[in-house]
Amino acid sequence: MANDQNRREAEALTALARALAASRPDMEPTLREIEGLAAAALGRPAPIEVERGFEQAARRLRTGWLRSVAAETARVLRSPTEREIERLAHSRHDAYGYERDFQPESLEARCEAFFGPAPPGWTAAHVMFSSGQAALATVLLHLGERRRGKLEVAHVGSYFETRELVARACAPARNATDADCIIVEPMACDGRFTRHDPARLARRLTRGQVLVVDETLSAPATQAPAILAEAVAGGAAVLRLVSGLKLLQQGLELANVGIVSVFATEADLAASLADGLKRCRTLTGAGLRFVDALALEAPFFLDREATETYAGRVFAHNAALAQAVMARNRRFKPLGGAGLAGAAMPYCAFELEAGNGVEGLEALACRIEDEATARGLLIERGGSFGFRGHRFEVIEPETGEPPFLRIALGARDDHSCSGLIELMGRLAQGGAEMRPRWRPAGGGLHPE
Repeated sequence: MANDQNRREAEALTALARALAASRPDMEPTLREIEGLAAAALGRPAPIEVERGFEQAARRLRTGWLRSVAAETARVLRSPTEREIERLAHSRHDAYGYERDFQPESLEARCEAFFGPAPPGWTAAHVMFSSGQAALATVLLHLGERRRGKLEVAHVGSYFETRELVARACAPARNATDADCIIVEPMACDGRFTRHDPARLARRLTRGQVLVVDETLSAPATQAPAILAEAVAGGAAVLRLVSGLKLLQQGLELANVGIVSVFATEADLAASLADGLKRCRTLTGAGLRFVDALALEAPFFLDREATETYAGRVFAHNAALAQAVMARNRRFKPLGGAGLAGAAMPYCAFELEAGNGVEGLEALACRIEDEATARGLLIERGGSFGFRGHRFEVIEPETGEPPFLRIALGARDDHSCSGLIELMGRLAQGGAEMRPRWRPAGGGLHPE
């Protein structure tokens, strides 16, 4: 079974390389390198060495693609000459002039096939930004343009940077009914996962209100059809926000990108919102750089079938981790409320039942590292989620919420994935006290 899983990963990596080489002929040497690295990884005797070989192949594939697109953009100034603009206007890429005004029209057109058409009675438009937070900041800037005072915003969620952005730029609304804009995270995490119902909020929308639904933690799945079925108020708008870096790029992180999908029952309103967002994008420099747009021309980006398959593995692995921990748990607080049953999560977050502080969580992290090393499991310290491999980190929110340990299992169905699930299930049972690791240094004992 392990050999079959490893072979599938090798085939997946070479398939990605072939797709990229078909898009850019100068990727042929990279294709050959990836084929060699994947074959060499399969020949290694230890599972962890096989996985390290796959990590190396994925990194080399990413490097080759980004080197290719960078070489093309290096030939053009960010404020190009008229001759350069004329030449690029006839290329296969979007017209490129002054970089801050770059309009990624071909990528935005691919969004409709990826997300699907708007339901009957609705008009949709898609606008891309340099990140999810740049997208949200631009939305708030545009919506506040015609307000006498600050834009009143209700935030139904947990993401600390969204909370800070709203606090800096807007006025908090007393409740959603009074808000100009409502930002909701259907799946939110601040150490424990919480579900929120955007369809219920959509049902109460009135003319002039805007509902922003941040589906970053659940993409590519979407609740948009259910939300729009409830949002029947004329003159109201629904905006879906997704960070496309996490689960939409096969774990390769080719470029940061935020995608806003604008929905309105009035076509003029949808067009006005989309045009306003694009204008603000130009004014603030919140759009994609040309090199990022070229990187995102990778054929698997915004490919629905490929993305669903990839993200599905990430969600399945983290669901298995959560189930293994909670089945025998005596160490951690519950991962979320009762409404979390059946929800898909791209990572797991753990708070200690007793002594949940940074020191205790760091001791747990050291224990995980030691146990993983002893068992030959590959997991790396690092942030974010949605990778091919597996990561973990201790998070201490700057906004004062309790710290927590995040474990983000990746898409690889490998020895380390199953081993980490089994390890965390055992650690969840409690047992021996966990102490920080120590090493001798300068004749004394010091924390490592």
